[in-house]
Amino acid sequence: MHLVRHRNTTIEREVESDRESDFHSNPEEGTTWPLAVKVSRTTVHLLDYKMFIAARRIQSYWRGHRARKQLHQRWQAAITIQRWWRGFRTRHNLWELLERRLQDTLLEHFRRAAIVIQALFRGWRDRRYIHNVRNLRRMQSSAAEDLLNCVILQLKHMKRTGSLPGILSLRNSHCLSKVEKLMNTMLYRFHNNRVFSMVASTISQKEVNRRYFESSLFYTQFPYAGPNFNELCPFTDEEKLVVKDLPIDLRYAKIFAEYEESQLDSNLKKSHRRSVDRKRQKHMDKIINQEMLAKRKFCEDVKERMQKWKIWL
Repeated sequence: MHLVRHRNTTIEREVESDRESDFHSNPEEGTTWPLAVKVSRTTVHLLDYKMFIAARRIQSYWRGHRARKQLHQRWQAAITIQRWWRGFRTRHNLWELLERRLQDTLLEHFRRAAIVIQALFRGWRDRRYIHNVRNLRRMQSSAAEDLLNCVILQLKHMKRTGSLPGILSLRNSHCLSKVEKLMNTMLYRFHNNRVFSMVASTISQKEVNRRYFESSLFYTQFPYAGPNFNELCPFTDEEKLVVKDLPIDLRYAKIFAEYEESQLDSNLKKSHRRSVDRKRQKHMDKIINQEMLAKRKFCEDVKERMQKWKIWL
């Protein structure tokens, strides 16, 4: 608030007129008046102006001090409010934070457990596969040795009896049963491939049905097939899976092989034919390269060639 004195007012005029009248009426008494009465009008105005400047400066200092104090108080109040609000929010969200951390801990524990289980399963599967491969290698070596012993005995008999070389019959030998078993494995291989293909087609059809079921959340095709409880719905020709029993007679092996080849797709047959041609050409190149090498013993050559046969893999 400014302390400003209004100038040229009626009160000031009356005071000045009284002073002038007293001063003029009693000139002798003027020497005994105080200094404030003796000063001139200009001096009074200067004193009033200085007092006005001082009051204004004091007021400006006071307003600045009050504004700074209010700003500091508001700042302290904001800090206090924010501190209390953060504490309240932390206490309010404490259980939610604990639940989230507990859930993350459980998920991390399950993830580590799943990693350990998967690692153990992969190790078991690899060890089992390697063990099977070793058994197959051992079986291959034993079969090659047995067949080689049979061939050596027959060659020795031919040499002792003076028979024609290159003519060998296994009809009356004990190796015929082993050869028949090896040929039976070919039939089982065709049978296993056919069963694997049917199982793969069934799994793929189930996967297609599962995806269709997941995509039919809002709409479905009509009519919808649905589950076939107790096999009440008749099967179509495409859904029927018939596993034929193969006869044990070895004469049907070639017929089944030709039938399996006829069931293949044309593109698959072409790719198979190309792969067979490549394998044949590669095999011929190997034979030519081997013939160009130094001569070796007959038994070692027969054993190495028989170990490369694929009939028991």
